[in-house]
Amino acid sequence: FVEQVNKVAKPEDLDALISTPHAFLVHSYRQGIFFVSACPSEVQLLLVLETHSRIISTLFEYFEGRIDDTKFREHFSTVFQLLDEIVDGGFPFTTELNQLKEMIEPPSIAGSVKRSLTGDFQVKEALSRAATTLIPWRRADIRYVKDRIMFDLVEELDAIVDASRGASRGRVVSSFIRGQIHTNCCLSGMPEVTFKATNPSLLSDVSLHRCVRINTFNREKVLSFVPPDGQFVLATYRLSGSEQLPIEVTPSFSFGSPGAVKIKIEPHVLPSQSLHEVAIEIPFPAATQSVALSSDAGGIKYDEITKIAKWTIGQLSNGEGGRRSATLEGSFQLPSDFHRINGPPFVHILSTSK
Repeated sequence: FVEQVNKVAKPEDLDALISTPHAFLVHSYRQGIFFVSACPSEVQLLLVLETHSRIISTLFEYFEGRIDDTKFREHFSTVFQLLDEIVDGGFPFTTELNQLKEMIEPPSIAGSVKRSLTGDFQVKEALSRAATTLIPWRRADIRYVKDRIMFDLVEELDAIVDASRGASRGRVVSSFIRGQIHTNCCLSGMPEVTFKATNPSLLSDVSLHRCVRINTFNREKVLSFVPPDGQFVLATYRLSGSEQLPIEVTPSFSFGSPGAVKIKIEPHVLPSQSLHEVAIEIPFPAATQSVALSSDAGGIKYDEITKIAKWTIGQLSNGEGGRRSATLEGSFQLPSDFHRINGPPFVHILSTSK
């Protein structure tokens, strides 16, 4: 596995599945750490990757959003116990965070002091209540001073745009939206919650959290559930896109001596709407020697190691007093023997719409 890692420029470029004479190696990469599973025979790849995802999200929750080799060394016993509960005999077993927290106490200074004084174990001796209930994702004794539940709809637009030089340049060939319903539950007891979309017939490829009642959803297209405590993804879905994108970017590159770049960005939203946190990542060839960029809006940061420039614009809108467009121009220096071997240059657009 290490030999394969050394062959790629970036860890993210390594294939998720590596075949060896003795096993299939399946890995996930998060925060500079590889999570690797060795499978002696063929398995469902998505099952292994989903198990990795559950393990990683559990570790994030236990270690407050930060995982590294130092954390693993300091809390080796906790990590070992979690892996022993999540995977049993090579198969996913206990993956519900609520159950795991009742069986294995998250590390804390107060907990360490208490165990050192009382001699208690971090793993509970008694079987947790979550292991025997019909609702293992939630405890019954949860109490809040102020009850509330919050929903955030996070949607990503995937589109293919015609880049030819003809009359169809800029036309949307195909587009679709992938959405997630992020939920943060701060409710006491065992609440019953109902979530209904205005037009559920538009949703397709819906994937639901295990707390949602499937029969009710299939019959009434309503999300009825007893929510887990804290943050979770209630559902994911897919929507058909439109022929009009919310933002238009016109990049122009020339690879001469020196090279030149010009990028113009314009919003295509209603006057009552605006694009927030707009940013563009511009990757330059790995052989780039120097870059000089300027813009009429926002700020530009160039990373000499990754050869990526990030142009942070901020807010764009078509409303009165809003910025309707932004332009970046500049040049970059390449070696005299540089030859392009890749496809056309591309830019990565980041934004949120409100």
